[in-house]
Amino acid sequence: MKETIILDALVKCAEIFLKDDMSIEVHGSRVCDKTNFDTHYALVGFNGSANLLVLISIDNQVLENIYKVFVDYEVSEEEKNEMMNELPDEVINTVAGLAIASFPKEYDDLVMSTPLAADKYTLDNIEKNNPSISKSVQTLYGEMICTIIKTDAKSNLEIR
Repeated sequence: MKETIILDALVKCAEIFLKDDMSIEVHGSRVCDKTNFDTHYALVGFNGSANLLVLISIDNQVLENIYKVFVDYEVSEEEKNEMMNELPDEVINTVAGLAIASFPKEYDDLVMSTPLAADKYTLDNIEKNNPSISKSVQTLYGEMICTIIKTDAKSNLEIR
């Protein structure tokens, strides 16, 4: 898939984000089979000359450390849980948004959506039924998996 270049740009931006912005030790990246839907995840679409879904999943400990950087004050447990649920959307917006500048010229027309809503079952089916590639960014606290799913048409998933 040509989209490997896009995945590599996403992984590079994820590594920079984790290491430089979140002070999380990164141990490199590796190709992996598929996304782990037992973790926190977020999804955006890219539409234009290609129709792609970009999915990230973040291990609990990695997300907890990102949370500590974003929120350095005391909040109630309820507020913390709400923020933790919204944090993957912020991460994917940051990582995918930064990666756009590294996409090949043939993808200059791609437009990124806001985060999309899809349950784990739907995402698992989309990933199984469409060409996809995934890479895991290994950190001291766990992993962040970046996945590109090539679809035939614009995403019809609901915007959150």
